[in-house]
Amino acid sequence: MTSTLQIGRYRAVPTITGKDRSVDKDLGRGHRLALLLAAAFVGIAVIALASVQIASAGTIQGCVSDSNGQLRVVSNASECRKNEAPISWNTEGPPGPQGEPGDLHAFVATHEQTVIPPGNVMTEVARLSLDAGKYLLFAKVHTQNRDPQNVADVDCFLAPSRSDGTPTEPGESGRDFDELMLTKSGEPGDQGGMALMAKQDTFAPGPAVLYCRNSFASRFGVFIGAVTLTAIRVNALTATVIP
Repeated sequence: MTSTLQIGRYRAVPTITGKDRSVDKDLGRGHRLALLLAAAFVGIAVIALASVQIASAGTIQGCVSDSNGQLRVVSNASECRKNEAPISWNTEGPPGPQGEPGDLHAFVATHEQTVIPPGNVMTEVARLSLDAGKYLLFAKVHTQNRDPQNVADVDCFLAPSRSDGTPTEPGESGRDFDELMLTKSGEPGDQGGMALMAKQDTFAPGPAVLYCRNSFASRFGVFIGAVTLTAIRVNALTATVIP
């Protein structure tokens, strides 16, 4: 705190030193901090208000200064001043053109019916010739025993190609296998279905083949029908071993 001393025509104003100077400095710093906080609050409020207006209208309205090109967001073009030009743009642009189809294709082979002869003979039921690439393979078959006196034991194998495109052999890893025991023809259980799945990953063209065999000596063999072999080409295959 300072005081002024008046003596006649002369007036003495003491200078601020020591503790008084530090007090003045603290007051100036606090004043500047208050101004910065107020400016930040106003900026946040303006941004929030503009966001609400944009979200509700779907169109951004603005005014561009003719002198310096400065842009300010407004709620309506009528708010532009004489030295400003109105401008507006959508929050979302028009949809773009249709993109190219991805690398995902399905290949299907069907077979109405065939007979698997007796004698444990491996018989080809369906085949797909595939280009190099990664595929998920699915197969579905319906079986029926035609022998009224003997049971039938049907084995089916879904065999993908090796990585070089050569076919796999019976019992080789990578093939899916299913077995179905059928009762005598005309009895309950004389027919049934199978579903198999495998993967194929090759750097050369190779086939995916579905085989079936009848391991019991049956005079009439086993009827195979409603066969579907499907290969779906994918971009990547990730194999996980289940413990």
